[in-house]
Amino acid sequence: MIKVAKFGGSSLADENCFSKVAAAVANDEDIKVIVVSAGGKISGGKKVTDTLLSAWDDVSKGKPLYLALLPFYERIALLIEKLQLNFNVDLQEIIERGFEKDRTPDFLLSRGEYAYSLIAANYLGKRWVDASSIIKFDKSGKLNLEFSRFLIREEFSKGDFLTGGFYGSFPDGKIKIFERGGGDLSGAIIASAIADEYLNFTDVNGIYDFDPKSAPSKVIPRISFENARKLAEFGASVLHPDSVLPLVGTGIPIRVKNTFDFRAQGTTIEESCTERVFCCSVMKDCLYLELTATGRGYMLSGELSKFTDVICSAADKDSLKAVVKAFSGGEDVIKNISVDRAVVKDGMVTACVIGDKTGELLNEAKRNINFVFICENQGCAYICFYKRYMDDFVEFIKKYLK
Repeated sequence: MIKVAKFGGSSLADENCFSKVAAAVANDEDIKVIVVSAGGKISGGKKVTDTLLSAWDDVSKGKPLYLALLPFYERIALLIEKLQLNFNVDLQEIIERGFEKDRTPDFLLSRGEYAYSLIAANYLGKRWVDASSIIKFDKSGKLNLEFSRFLIREEFSKGDFLTGGFYGSFPDGKIKIFERGGGDLSGAIIASAIADEYLNFTDVNGIYDFDPKSAPSKVIPRISFENARKLAEFGASVLHPDSVLPLVGTGIPIRVKNTFDFRAQGTTIEESCTERVFCCSVMKDCLYLELTATGRGYMLSGELSKFTDVICSAADKDSLKAVVKAFSGGEDVIKNISVDRAVVKDGMVTACVIGDKTGELLNEAKRNINFVFICENQGCAYICFYKRYMDDFVEFIKKYLK
């Protein structure tokens, strides 16, 4: 059995977290490749990637690189000291020399994973591999999955290794990053090349049937790729929604586990899973649109999807009702679409409900929830309502979570 294990930022936030990672790795001899994120949020401080974002803003405004990166360097130095490492890598010199050749935000933002992977490899006694040598993009910035898999297999033929998530490189060697949370995707790409199972370690016991901070919830034992991705898209931040894509057709499952309770079973995500577990995830800050265009109602969803992500919609010959992600104001979303009339409502919340109870739930929701829009599509129910009714929705959903 070959396992690839990815540890997120919350698993590497400080020296105490590093010790938990070491225990989780020691507990499973099948873990052959480790992928790590940059350190997560600590008391009184930011996530490492947020610190680097601030540094890029400062550099863009003319601040010297060293001064912009000083909070990052100080956090790294303190971590190395507390881990009591014999660490002889001059990260400051390497980063500043690299920035002279690659003065891009991608380079700077990737240095969190670069540094933390070096530190983790030293701490765990693993062979370090720079992610830029195995995760490859083409000139246009598209992931070159098959070439990456070839390079990963070549690297693994030399032995077990540890690397950073979140970034790779263009053909010319310059750094390209995934979107935030893309370390999960890095782990999935590596797993798709060599593994029998992909372990994704975080700070919770798996994927829950609802937000455990809002209502009593339970861990879902097994769920399909499709439904796990849908929950992630709607705000279940345990796993990046694109993490399942490199594993489609491979037969390789994902298991979400807790670094701080690594003996817990977690949630297994399988492409072939047919279990219909009732679960719900909520996306905040959506836009609700009612668009009218005589004779073009069925075409509007396709036109709209060119400019934003359509969450759910219902159309007839002359109109479209849709919920979209609020990347910008409603006027910006529809300004490039020709319509006779547009109604835009912002500050909306949309719940995605999955499972066998969706029909029953929708009927009751229509009677008990002050909703703006309800629809059902491909086995999922969508309920859009104003943010001020969130507490009412939580009370409503609780009885379905029992």
